[in-house]
Amino acid sequence: MRALLPDWRVVHPAGTDQVAALAHAPSPQTVVWLDELQRCLDGEHGLTGGMVRALLNARHSAVIIGTLWPDRYTAYTTMPAPGGDDPHARKREVLDLTAVVRIGPTFSPGEQDRARAAAAQDPRLRVALEAEGYGLTQTLAAAPQLVARWEDAQTASPYAWAVLTAALDAARLGARAMGRSVAVRLLPVRCSLWRQAAQRHTRLGCGRLTRSAALLEACRLVTGFISKVSPACSAPSPGAPWVPPSRSGLAG
Repeated sequence: MRALLPDWRVVHPAGTDQVAALAHAPSPQTVVWLDELQRCLDGEHGLTGGMVRALLNARHSAVIIGTLWPDRYTAYTTMPAPGGDDPHARKREVLDLTAVVRIGPTFSPGEQDRARAAAAQDPRLRVALEAEGYGLTQTLAAAPQLVARWEDAQTASPYAWAVLTAALDAARLGARAMGRSVAVRLLPVRCSLWRQAAQRHTRLGCGRLTRSAALLEACRLVTGFISKVSPACSAPSPGAPWVPPSRSGLAG
């Protein structure tokens, strides 16, 4: 963008409503940045082909840039079986309007050279380039610290570890946002995790743990800016008790 559109302003809409507002009254020389495009595509009121065309065909046409993981792109663009449901028709209409640029999982030699040159003035880049087992972007995003916090929680905070592991399972199944109640209800499904957490909690001689304490620990910031789980609702009440699965009324 700096090379091709140096004087254009960048707008990062918080949701589909703001994209629709931009489509209704587009501004000149605007780049619409849709990072993690699935956030605008998913849901009943997601981004539509009409919104995209309105932005592209306006008097002051915009440039739209979005990012989407390959697995999501494949899921959205795969045609349904004949006669079957087509849950991704609207998303496929949007993606059919795009010019896809595929980005490799690793930095190119030129990008690596630029990163090393910038590292001479930026200690964060220098540390990230020297990190073992993680890529540059993963290290900058605190992946080593997040993984370490999850692993340490298995003994330091067993119930929080169970919350985190349940959240990881949900993410693997495609969930990207869960309310507190959904996260709590997911835990009894992982009965083995619960038993392990309870046994460790007892062996460590820990006192009574509340549900809110485990959730707050799971959402605690790492390196001051990122957490293992991002809260999707307001913080739980400090006194809310953690109800064991056997008494929760939920199937295990």
